Amino acid sequence: MPEPLLELRDLSLACRGRIVLSGISLRLAPGECLGLVGPNGAGKSTLIRAALGVDAAQGFNSLTRLPPGPRALKAAWLPQGREVAWPMPVRDLVALGRLPHLARGTALPPGDARIVEGVLKRLGLEGFAERSVMELSGGELARVLLARALAQETPLILADEPAAGLDPAYQMEVMGLLADLAAQGRGVLVTCHDLGLAARFCSRIAVIEAGRIVADGPPAEVLTPELLERVFRISARIERTPEGLFIQPHAVRGRLPGGLAPDGAEKRASFA
Repeated sequence: MPEPLLELRDLSLACRGRIVLSGISLRLAPGECLGLVGPNGAGKSTLIRAALGVDAAQGFNSLTRLPPGPRALKAAWLPQGREVAWPMPVRDLVALGRLPHLARGTALPPGDARIVEGVLKRLGLEGFAERSVMELSGGELARVLLARALAQETPLILADEPAAGLDPAYQMEVMGLLADLAAQGRGVLVTCHDLGLAARFCSRIAVIEAGRIVADGPPAEVLTPELLERVFRISARIERTPEGLFIQPHAVRGRLPGGLAPDGAEKRASFA
């Protein structure tokens, strides 16, 4: 069995007296694209941040055993937030992904510049290279930030909702790219609200509910009608296709947090 790129054992985190993560254990091996799914507030983003050491947690974490420098060479992070603090050309923002490989104050060597250009081309961003990041749409900025993470060239990628805010074609492009990187030997941990995207592009699915992993395995084994109703409070059409597992939610079961559906009622979604 290959050495895991990420190993978490009994990871727990509390914030202001509230338990956010409890007893999380995960191993991510080279070649795996692990989709982390769960309802809003289940702890997906917190788990990504805890795995990186951004949020302090209790338990064993193979990444946080590394000092910050080696950790930046091991794992790239694509956060859910897409704020950029200052104006700069797209090329310069993507080039920040090379910083862990350079001595402090070193100019970008030609080899690193070629890596940046290659990532821009791979994501179809060559035409944006000189544009200020402040002039980009939300979807364009999402692709640029993904390019920065890819330019880091780490064996492990942790991406928090990388497809959010993108049109359907780019959603599939981004998830397909992450799946391809895993197939080439990297490890990918990606959070995704779209169960259909996660089922199609991830080789493995972990379901988190109320800060705990409640299911972990191949998409077809994990995303069952019973689990979708219990964890996500939906019924859905589930079909195996040559492209992967197809999931189409069609009804809400019972009351959602916040009282969006009457007690005992089934709230049907409209896809007109």
